[in-house]
Amino acid sequence: MAEQIPLEYRIFLTGPFNTGMKFDYSHLSNDYDKIRRKLLKKSRQNNSDKSQFYIERFKDTPGKQKQWLQSTDSIAPKELIFSDSQGKMQRDISLISCSVSCSVFPNSAKFDKIRPYFSEEPVLEQINLQFHEIGIGVFYGYLNIKLAKPVPISGNQYKNFTKILRDSFILAPGLQAIIKEKDAIVSKAASKILTRKERHNNIIDIDKIYPEETPGAPLWGHAVVILDKDYDGELPFGEQTKNLLVVSHPDGIIDMNNLSRGFVHIGWGMSLAVNIHPSEFKDLENTMVQLEFYWRAAQILNDLIMKYLEKSSKMKKFSLDQIKKSLNEIERLTVESELFYSYHMDYIKMLSPLSHFIYQETAISWRINQMLEYFDNKKDSLSKLHQQGEARIKESIDQKRDKMSNRLNVLLSILALLTLFSWAADSIGFLDATLSLLPQLKSVLIGGKFFVIIITPLMVLGIFFLFFRLTKAMKEIEA
Repeated sequence: MAEQIPLEYRIFLTGPFNTGMKFDYSHLSNDYDKIRRKLLKKSRQNNSDKSQFYIERFKDTPGKQKQWLQSTDSIAPKELIFSDSQGKMQRDISLISCSVSCSVFPNSAKFDKIRPYFSEEPVLEQINLQFHEIGIGVFYGYLNIKLAKPVPISGNQYKNFTKILRDSFILAPGLQAIIKEKDAIVSKAASKILTRKERHNNIIDIDKIYPEETPGAPLWGHAVVILDKDYDGELPFGEQTKNLLVVSHPDGIIDMNNLSRGFVHIGWGMSLAVNIHPSEFKDLENTMVQLEFYWRAAQILNDLIMKYLEKSSKMKKFSLDQIKKSLNEIERLTVESELFYSYHMDYIKMLSPLSHFIYQETAISWRINQMLEYFDNKKDSLSKLHQQGEARIKESIDQKRDKMSNRLNVLLSILALLTLFSWAADSIGFLDATLSLLPQLKSVLIGGKFFVIIITPLMVLGIFFLFFRLTKAMKEIEA
């Protein structure tokens, strides 16, 4: 067997992009299908012969999509049966998708470095776009490769060749123009569905997390080289296989022994699929596209929670309003992340056995599981901040209550003293008036005035002592 790449083969290209269509999970939790129907109806107004918006689970059954559009959330037709083995859950694998027939040529500045190898310039003739929650989109398509001469495997030459080819399409003006155009359509449709408050109230807002990134531009790409070569349990290129891609972990080889005797070698930025059945590659395609979404979502959640932690660490003095705002943000982020985990687990649960195996191996290779673990650790730290914030609010409330209690005590004391002095003044005035009328009672009335003068300060001291004991007793009860 000649250890060289064949002159003709295919490449599957996929990657994420930011979209202006922003729905938090909580926006969708109650009216998921209702929102998608509105989104599809508005977006389909821009359908053409070369561009079609659709719902992923109805991709190959337009009649069922039409039926779904006419149905309601409460009454779904009994004959509405989904034949797709993946995505049989409350939520589809994307909110809305778009298929575009096109001719996207590579970025010349990049492609010129490898142009001599080709007998025919590769072209992306169809691009599929998926628009997901929290502002994430994923694109994918196929390239037919026709070489004039083989690319050497040794010395990482083929690895570098594929990287340049991949990036020449990621940076292609035609690809970016298509994504931006379709994203603008979906974003406009979504903005009409959301209320004004919801449009500006996203907790997971990519614009705030990555202010330098613009919607509609690919963020990175992953290329899967698809080769038809014999496979007998050994790597087809022997020790040279390691020069084809960056292997993320030693167990990244998936043996596709279901329908064929091929394998998939999962890498970082590039993967290798050798001699696998078309239906097996369909499972690989669907799973890897979905994993691009989950990788990006895990990255966004990690970066968002890190921003909250950094913001908290930079604050030297917290005001009560700041604490309340932070607590609200933490609670909302907790809800959104729990919904993300819930739908993520739902997706994994509904995968076919082969797709599940591909998912697990790729998630390990791309460190998705680790990223979710990092997020959980950061969420624990955020929970501690939440507890500290609640304690700070309670402390502030207690302090205000103490101040109010003290002020009330002072006020009551003043009122009591005023009442007491008023009583003393009235009593002395009464005794003086009586003395002028009844001078024969002079000794008794003078004794009464003396009693009032002596008893008044004693009553003042008694009032202060009473309020002191009451305040102390209240604090002891609350403690």
